[in-house]
Amino acid sequence: MVPNERIATAELGRMLDDALQDALCSSGWEVARAERGYALGDEVCVDLVAWLTSGLSETVLVVDVQSHARPGRLRERLALLRGLLSDAGLGPQTALAFFVPRITGPLATLLRKRDVGYFDLAGACCLRWPGMYIDRPAASDPAPLDTSSIRPDSVFSPRATKKHRVLRALLSYSRRRWQQVQLAAEAQVSAYTAHRTVACLLADHHADYAGKGPDKVVFLVEPGQLLDAWSSFWRGTWRMNQSQAGLYHCLGRNADDVRARIARAATDVGASVGFTLAAGANRYGAYLRDELVHAYFNGAQGELAEAADLDAVPRGANVFLYAARDEGVFYVPAELEKRLGLGEPASIRPVCPVQLYLDMKAAGGRYAEQADELRQEVLGY
Repeated sequence: MVPNERIATAELGRMLDDALQDALCSSGWEVARAERGYALGDEVCVDLVAWLTSGLSETVLVVDVQSHARPGRLRERLALLRGLLSDAGLGPQTALAFFVPRITGPLATLLRKRDVGYFDLAGACCLRWPGMYIDRPAASDPAPLDTSSIRPDSVFSPRATKKHRVLRALLSYSRRRWQQVQLAAEAQVSAYTAHRTVACLLADHHADYAGKGPDKVVFLVEPGQLLDAWSSFWRGTWRMNQSQAGLYHCLGRNADDVRARIARAATDVGASVGFTLAAGANRYGAYLRDELVHAYFNGAQGELAEAADLDAVPRGANVFLYAARDEGVFYVPAELEKRLGLGEPASIRPVCPVQLYLDMKAAGGRYAEQADELRQEVLGY
């Protein structure tokens, strides 16, 4: 890092030393000597070079401190350091590691793919060289079923419905690079909401950016990990939806007939409906057949039930209606709609595959089993 990008304080030095000692604890390795601010070029230096010994062998560990650890910046820094280490005579056997205050899952994946070590203040580390292998998982946020324990500012909070719109758009176009105004338009949110959502994803290393000013674009780093993280939190939201669902029984011949009745009724009363679980997944392929119909709706529930000839029941329901907390739950990417030929009106469709995956995983059982097939075949990651 250049001086104005580095955290060069005495406190950081102590933190770095303590974190390295904690990482090496009980491994048989110890620091024989260390040099901070090791120069590798006229304007490039690393924060620490440690000569390590185990009594049987020794190695050199080069540690570079990254305060924010943006994935793109890490990749650039890694490419630069590997060339400079060779020029400095430290050799190809030198171990290289990044020290980051908090290692997240996406960041750990990025470094592992490039065979680079890391450690942080929470004790997570991955250090490897001949005769040495330490691997402690990165700390992750809890995945509570009690949604009240999720941080209100989290993109996964049940109340963050506008941020959920941005997540659906990003995960539906997982390889696309977005200008934030384009992302806001696709998700139908304000530019401020898109900016705040992206800022949260950048902080947790789920997203990265390239370019500056009007040419700046944002994109997902590991979309699968973002979907997994959201899925773990969605279980609590799904349970909340279930507890408030309208339970009905319909005397239709089969699930397709019931679905068709609800679709016609939604058109008649001006309601929006998005089918989920089996009723939605079967519009994308033959993933699961059952006689239950689950759907999100926006409108007058009583009018919709009456128009579809649904009878409210306390148990034995074959129709489950979930009040949509936000219109974003009905989002279906235009590209996918065109590719799959979804002919229904915009107000009567399956929910998008991202939402289907969240619901099916949360529902558990055979739904969860089929969710992974849906993810691979439709989402592709």
